[in-house]
Amino acid sequence: MVQQAGTPRSTLAQDAKTLNLIQFWEQRADIELLRPRNAVKPYRWRWTDIEPRLRRAATTVPIEECERRALVFANPGLGGKPYITNTLFAAYSLYNPGERAPVHRHTPSASRFTLEGDGGFTVVAGEKLRMSRGDLVLTPNGTWHDHGNDGSEPVIWVDVLNVPLVESLDATCFEFDYAEADPSNGTSPVPRTVQTV
Repeated sequence: MVQQAGTPRSTLAQDAKTLNLIQFWEQRADIELLRPRNAVKPYRWRWTDIEPRLRRAATTVPIEECERRALVFANPGLGGKPYITNTLFAAYSLYNPGERAPVHRHTPSASRFTLEGDGGFTVVAGEKLRMSRGDLVLTPNGTWHDHGNDGSEPVIWVDVLNVPLVESLDATCFEFDYAEADPSNGTSPVPRTVQTV
């Protein structure tokens, strides 16, 4: 409804705008939803489409360039965001034999489910957790962790993190400045790219 300038309601509306207030009665339909807003669309990512591209990435994209070689699911309803749903990020990751991703930590929680290969691992808070087909590793938020492959064949796992959920709380933070006590004197922190197991 159009308000005439100078009327009590138009003055109230102008005051609300000036004070960064929203008049509930003007926005009620956007607040009291009759149905949830859900932009996520059903979509099936086929392993037969992804697997050859993941293997091609393993021969063309060096781990030093990408740190974590992954193909990320992007739900077509989320406008190109790298999320599988409104609350989850998911990706296929491949590590060649001898590769290692640097230690890091983040506010989102993570899980990894191994699909293929033997010799993969995640070091969580200094504990090396070996990963073979069917294994699940949980990484609680805020824990230092790194990944790699000690085996003789590539290892592939699915990463799932609650990145979009944590982002919606304005709490997403990634850290890469890991340090450990200097082994020679046991005190001074020394920057490291991987954890001591």
